[in-house]
Amino acid sequence: MLSPTTGYAALALALLAKAGGQSVRVQYVADRCGIPGPYLSKIIHTLARNGLVGTRRGVGGGAWLAADAREITLLRLCELLDDPVLERSCLLGLPMCRPDGACSAREFCGPQRDHLVEYLRGVTLADFAERIFGDDDARPDGAGGQWPRVIRSDRFGPRQPPRA
Repeated sequence: MLSPTTGYAALALALLAKAGGQSVRVQYVADRCGIPGPYLSKIIHTLARNGLVGTRRGVGGGAWLAADAREITLLRLCELLDDPVLERSCLLGLPMCRPDGACSAREFCGPQRDHLVEYLRGVTLADFAERIFGDDDARPDGAGGQWPRVIRSDRFGPRQPPRA
């Protein structure tokens, strides 16, 4: 499972990708995506230092996608954000996965981790944005008002009933 930081980054970048290069206020992204504003600001700062996002302060400021969404993979995001999913950690909680293969869990975990890395390498931000937003246009309408619904939960299967 990806860290919340990586998940938030992917979601925010997906919104920026759908905005078509238009500057979007970071607080707006945070509100629409359900991400704590200060936390998202830190993530955006890290992504900007690595060239994925452009930012501008002040009136008309905000963030925009500075790289091609078709060339940014989820694996790249994991690498930039030091996601723990890329660490070779032990399923049994041992301090380090032993490279000699003496652990019985290694024969299961090794291929699973490799499969996950290949999946992350194959999913681009453009793919992710399409999955989340579908055909929704994430740019403000001509009246400067409403943005469409951001999270397309129906694209991930049926909604779960609320807990009692």
